[in-house]
Amino acid sequence: MNYLKVLSKSIIYVISIILVITIFVTILSYFNIFSDNIIKFFKLITPIISIFIGALIMGRNSNKNGYLEGIKLAIIIDFLFIVFSIIFNSFKLESIIFYIILLASSILGSIIGIQKKVKN
Repeated sequence: MNYLKVLSKSIIYVISIILVITIFVTILSYFNIFSDNIIKFFKLITPIISIFIGALIMGRNSNKNGYLEGIKLAIIIDFLFIVFSIIFNSFKLESIIFYIILLASSILGSIIGIQKKVKN
């Protein structure tokens, strides 16, 4: 039960960070503060940062094998992203590279989370 609590907390952090950054970028884009190139950059970097932070939190709350915890979180998030992209007909074969980058970000975040836990 504790594992599901940690997993759901990490997923909620990921979704919350994505929503907050998206709203912030949308507001700034509405007032023409950001150009199209900056919006494309935020579109790529927002999920990477949010999954990294979610995996960091998950890594701090797990006892061992940080990379496995990162893989589990990344598979869940990637599955959600793939389902949404299929629903909205935006799934491309090139987006698999992006999902692999998300997987690497999650693994790295959970490994760093485990290391930060050991030092404290």
